[in-house]
Amino acid sequence: MPRGILDTSYIDLPAGLDEAYIRGLQNRAGVDFTRILAELDQRLRALNTGVDPLVPALVKVTTEVETDTTQPVALQVEERSEYTIARPQMVEGQAIMIPIRNYDISLEFTEDGLMAMSLGRIMTNVDSVLLGIRRLHLLQTLNRLFSDAEIRVAKKTSVTSPGFAGSGTGSNVFTGPYPDGTALPGGYTHYVRDTTANRAAAITSALAMLKKWHKGPFDLIGSQTAVDAIAALGSDYVPVGSPLVRPAQGTAEALLDPDVYVGTYKGVIRVRVPRTEWTDDTISIFKSYGDFADQNPLAWRYDEKIGREAYVRSRSLFPLDQAAVLQSFGVGVNNRVGAVNIKFAANGSYAAPALS
Repeated sequence: MPRGILDTSYIDLPAGLDEAYIRGLQNRAGVDFTRILAELDQRLRALNTGVDPLVPALVKVTTEVETDTTQPVALQVEERSEYTIARPQMVEGQAIMIPIRNYDISLEFTEDGLMAMSLGRIMTNVDSVLLGIRRLHLLQTLNRLFSDAEIRVAKKTSVTSPGFAGSGTGSNVFTGPYPDGTALPGGYTHYVRDTTANRAAAITSALAMLKKWHKGPFDLIGSQTAVDAIAALGSDYVPVGSPLVRPAQGTAEALLDPDVYVGTYKGVIRVRVPRTEWTDDTISIFKSYGDFADQNPLAWRYDEKIGREAYVRSRSLFPLDQAAVLQSFGVGVNNRVGAVNIKFAANGSYAAPALS
């Protein structure tokens, strides 16, 4: 039966299942199955329409297999010569592939369990499953943001999707040039490792890199350790409670929303509330063009034939018996100069933080 049975949107039941049968079905705890389905669908709707605010600031949403990461480059304009055509020029394309994966998790319900459980207990289990999926969305986004590894586009192919500039081999190497037409320096990378003593200089250098490609403001995310260290850097850091910073009030355009940001650094970097998904001293400074904007650092890809949303699929003739929640999506880099990641530690190579 197609999704949409009994006015639901995210529940896929067998084609042979009769609606009248479901309407008359009640378990031993006195719970109507129409109510179970309605509650489940409502929770799926909340999952599919509400994500961690960080995710839309980082991603665009697309069904395309590849994303064109080509940056504008200043072309050379010459004085016209009589009786000649203009010199042909073309910016070399730099498209990369976006990965996609299939995910599923069982709701853990059997017919016997559904017939005995209270509505509260059923929904507690549903909420636990959906919290896991919500966390999956965030962790996949953060993993692609920080990792400098190439990842396979799909499990059945050896084609890979690179990270930001400095990640990738072969055709995935980022070659530039800068928007003004000058060549990139050797070893150009947006993955940096530096010592804690050099924190201020490293952030200043990362800011200069981003300004080559984008106009501010920029956003910064980091662990509690990293954000505390930035707050201690002196007058370059201004907390959100300072009279120098105008907070969000009413419908006025706000420089800083105190629910999202804790302060500014260098007047152009908005420092977000510390993240708890990692604990080591690692930060990312990125350019967000707005929620789900086309130029955001990352791309969230889904299959248009399957849809973007998570949904429940049940193939038993008893509704929700052995049902599972399914979703297909992948997160890849969209703008290869959209973020700079810095790990503060002893000298060595960059390493992504351990997310949990």
